[in-house]
Amino acid sequence: MGISRHLASALLFLGTVLSASAQVPQSVTIEGGVQETGVKSVRIDTRSFSPQIAVYDRSMKEREPENPIRFDRRKGGSLNSMPVGGLTSANRVAKDSLFPGMGATGWLPADCDMAVGPTHIVQVVNSSIAFFQKNGTKDFEQVSTTFFAGTGATSFQFDPKVIYDRIKNRFVVIFLEQSDSPQLSKILFAVSDDNNPNGSWYLYRLEAKDGTFWLDYPGFGYNKDAYVICGNMFGFAGGFNGVRFLVVPATPVQTGSAVTVSYVADTSGGSAQVAEMISPTEDKIYAMSDWNTSTFRGYALQNLTTTPTLTFANFTVPTFAYPSGDAASTNSRTLDSLDGRLFSIMWRNGKLVTSHNVSVSSRVASRWYEINTNGYPTSAMTVAQSGNIATAEHMHMPAIATNGAGDIALAFTRSSSAIAADVMSAARVSTDAAGTLGTPVLIENSTGNNYSYNRWGDYFGVDVDPTDDSLFWANAMNIISPNNWSTSIFSFRATTVPLLTSAVVSPAFVRGGSSVKLVGTISYAALSNMPVAIGVSGPGAGLVSVAPSATILTGKTSITLPVTTSRVARPTPVTFTITVGAVSKTVTLTLRP
Repeated sequence: MGISRHLASALLFLGTVLSASAQVPQSVTIEGGVQETGVKSVRIDTRSFSPQIAVYDRSMKEREPENPIRFDRRKGGSLNSMPVGGLTSANRVAKDSLFPGMGATGWLPADCDMAVGPTHIVQVVNSSIAFFQKNGTKDFEQVSTTFFAGTGATSFQFDPKVIYDRIKNRFVVIFLEQSDSPQLSKILFAVSDDNNPNGSWYLYRLEAKDGTFWLDYPGFGYNKDAYVICGNMFGFAGGFNGVRFLVVPATPVQTGSAVTVSYVADTSGGSAQVAEMISPTEDKIYAMSDWNTSTFRGYALQNLTTTPTLTFANFTVPTFAYPSGDAASTNSRTLDSLDGRLFSIMWRNGKLVTSHNVSVSSRVASRWYEINTNGYPTSAMTVAQSGNIATAEHMHMPAIATNGAGDIALAFTRSSSAIAADVMSAARVSTDAAGTLGTPVLIENSTGNNYSYNRWGDYFGVDVDPTDDSLFWANAMNIISPNNWSTSIFSFRATTVPLLTSAVVSPAFVRGGSSVKLVGTISYAALSNMPVAIGVSGPGAGLVSVAPSATILTGKTSITLPVTTSRVARPTPVTFTITVGAVSKTVTLTLRP
């Protein structure tokens, strides 16, 4: 989020931006050798917080961060014939878990992000942090000012982001901190000591101010060597100074050792995002931003453990239009569509995926890209494929990720004058035709329909489970009654085959000798007959009768099987296991005397 009083200077700067569809790479090193040396950590143990879950008091006066800077539509750009795909009628989303994330905290917007580890999920919003087990149980929640209290941080903390570092097996969190008087700009940086967020963290308070400029709207990524944070640099008294990158070496912060931070900048850039680079061998970190309606700017940060360098060049993307207005919602409300900036980036196997808001047929739509990095800066980046999520409704605020199979998935908002705000997802499998994405799938409706604010986003988060490299996790905003925001956390897979999503026995407690129903449900209608296997185990296995196999018929989403039972002398459990393809679900029936 930016401060609106800087709008005029930002527009002046962006009005002078040169159009360039291709450019010789430019390189810069750390700013005159500028570094912050010997930054010490503060160690905390989250298990010592009491209470463990301290939800923000929503009766307090709401604190609304200033509106984000709306960058003027980049000057230049040209029509080109590069292909842009669209949506297919195929369902590629197999829904898995869904549970509530953090609710409204008194801040606008939510700025919700999340990262998934082996056993836990860490979520951040404006301006709190929470830990969840994967079954939805919340272990921990605190406001950021409590979490970072030992660092000496002041009270205005915002724009949080979180990643799970698959290489070092740590959660890493950032919040921004800013004050006009006294003038300060900091990055609050926290790294867990292992893959379980419950326990020790090392906290750092890093310098982000550059003279009279402060850092806003962060990008955040990593590789095997370093964490990189970037942001837009706004003047405390006006003006704009491009995008600045901070390089934080990974090794010392794993143990809470003192760290030296290096700084490098592109004073002509803006609103860059930094990639998560999960390769254990890649020594570069890529970043990217939009430049104009047919051009992106690609960045490579190198020499991360010595003297970091930044190389950047522009490259051509399929022509798009920036959003011309905000997305419609119910009761004549609108939801902020921002300005077409990129929201997130993930890199694996030589490709980046990213996404942003565009305009299609006068509605806000989502555009996604898969980009070949081609060993940049050795060779120029090129677009592998891209596509639009464009329908009769507004589709906006897309977050994106790619899994180990090369499947791509997004989470985003659907809204219109008849839809307040739906949580949506869409995906493609790697074998789908280039540029195509499966039909958007509803994850959750909003329960409220009168969101009296405009602020929305400013970003969502999608991640891939490190223990199951095909499973996507995401978080997104929704509207709760009467007119506030909440968040949801959910998981899903990209697949061409419906997956078993649940097994239910009804009733779950019954007198022996009665009949019950065993129901298995799949993620969407079967494309052809699907065999179902039914197993019975437990102390009461010999006291029930159910078919050992059955079939979910073409076009159906579930199967119901009758179960007969025998009388029992004491309460006796029976476990049923339903298997469809490679997925099994279990459910327990208790027989009573």
